[in-house]
Amino acid sequence: MRRIFTYIVLALSGIFFTGCIGNSVDQAFLYYEGNTVHANGAPQFSWDEKTCQVSFSRDAKEFRVFTDTMSDYYSIKMSEIPSSQGQSISCDLTWTTSDDVITKKGVTFKVEQIDVDGKVWLWNRKEKIGVIVQIID
Repeated sequence: MRRIFTYIVLALSGIFFTGCIGNSVDQAFLYYEGNTVHANGAPQFSWDEKTCQVSFSRDAKEFRVFTDTMSDYYSIKMSEIPSSQGQSISCDLTWTTSDDVITKKGVTFKVEQIDVDGKVWLWNRKEKIGVIVQIID
């Protein structure tokens, strides 16, 4: 009987811990400081102050980062302006890769962090996509 109980506890522990791992934010993403789209465990597009421009429209609730040539970019249109950690926001996100344009519509992001300068870390657990935006007043 004791052996059966041990097997049950081990099986339940495995199920519990496996489920928890898939639901957490990518900790590496939280250490990025520049505006970026992070997917599949790596940055997909990152802002470079020498070659990129940033725009933010409070009225349209839209944030864009693009290269000076406008060949690469990411754009995120939010249902509301992020204002507090833990807030959930529905967004439409588009970004370029070396050979494609990826669009995700109606993705719910959670506000993971907001710093004192208005930089916001957004994370979607299901898609494992992170976006850093800078709220500009």
